[in-house]
Amino acid sequence: MFSKELNKLTKADLEKLITDKISENQQLEYKRELPARNGKKETNSEKISDYARNEILSEIVAFTNSQGGYLIWVYRTTPEYQ
Repeated sequence: MFSKELNKLTKADLEKLITDKISENQQLEYKRELPARNGKKETNSEKISDYARNEILSEIVAFTNSQGGYLIWVYRTTPEYQ
C-alpha cells in the first residue's frame, strides 16, 4: 500500500489515499471520531475517556492479531479540520 516506511509517511501520502479513493479493507481502516459509549461523543479535549481508550486499544489488538495493517485515526481538535 505504501512504498515507504511508516515513520517516513507524510500528510500528502495520507491525503493520496483519499484522492485515489482507497477503500477500507482487511489491512486498512479509517477512523475520524473517538469511540462513543451509547452514542455520546467525547466532550473533554484534554483527556479521552477510559472507554474510548479501551476501544482504541481493542482496534489495535485486533489488527495485531490478524494480518496487521494500517489503522488511520484522524482526531480533529479544531473546527478548521471539521
